[in-house]
Amino acid sequence: MARPTKTLIIDSVALLKVISHCSQSSISNNTGVLLGMEIDDNTIHVSSSFGHPEKRPSAVSRDDDDDESGSKKDNDGRGSEEEEAYEADMLRMLKAVNTDANIVGCYTSMFLGTFTPSLLSAPHPLVLLYDPAQSSSSATGNIVVRCFKLRESALDGDSTKGLYDEWAVKVSNNGLARSALYDLNRANKAQASEVLKNNDYGKSGAVDFERLDLSTNPFVEKNLEFLSTWVDELVQEQSKYSNFARNLYKEEQVGTKVDKKEKWKQGGPSRLDGLLVGTQLDTYCDNVLGHGQRGIKKTWVMGAVSAGK
Repeated sequence: MARPTKTLIIDSVALLKVISHCSQSSISNNTGVLLGMEIDDNTIHVSSSFGHPEKRPSAVSRDDDDDESGSKKDNDGRGSEEEEAYEADMLRMLKAVNTDANIVGCYTSMFLGTFTPSLLSAPHPLVLLYDPAQSSSSATGNIVVRCFKLRESALDGDSTKGLYDEWAVKVSNNGLARSALYDLNRANKAQASEVLKNNDYGKSGAVDFERLDLSTNPFVEKNLEFLSTWVDELVQEQSKYSNFARNLYKEEQVGTKVDKKEKWKQGGPSRLDGLLVGTQLDTYCDNVLGHGQRGIKKTWVMGAVSAGK
């Protein structure tokens, strides 16, 4: 019997709040709280969310290393206490206006699909991850979002394998949101037909200038940084393979009878690691190539427009 699909249902307004907060910084992690209710063991509904305030930079003296480390510890502790106090104040104000104030999980931003397992920890075992870099660079407008929840066995400390499950994410709209989307869709269709009829693209405002955004994006920079790191990993894997093959060749030259297949099984380097590293390199290369091609096209178009003037 197939296991039931575990689903996180999140309202579109709550998801937009998450996207807006996480998109404020595409490199640093922004965190927040998910509010809603647990319908059953396999379904959680998120109706609202709010973000934690940005941590203020601490004034730390760099003259004394010991004082610096101690100050950092104190500041980290105060930062955690400030977040807890902020959450308590927000929940109290939400209850005052009769809004959902039940915490069901938290959210945070990830970068290029990478995140640390430490995010999946109590007291919020459910975490929603949003990737602003991949979402902003997507040519099709896809939203990169994932959801994980710690298993009960992991919370009890009974198991060290399979610590968390990935949940499906479903976006829902209430009646007012659906009505607004219908009106916007109808208005856009009417505007598009008017533009085609009058052949007037400038006055109607139907031109999408966001596609010509030439601003630098940290997406390519981070991809190149990760690409360089994984190239080093690939070099290390190749070095392991070369050293093992060299030692095996030396044993053959000495005259020792060596069963190569058995030797590889016993102490040979794993070829799977090299395959995984190569696959990761292909992913980062595709990201850089796709983003670079779009950037070159935009630059070429803008160059042609400037030359036409």
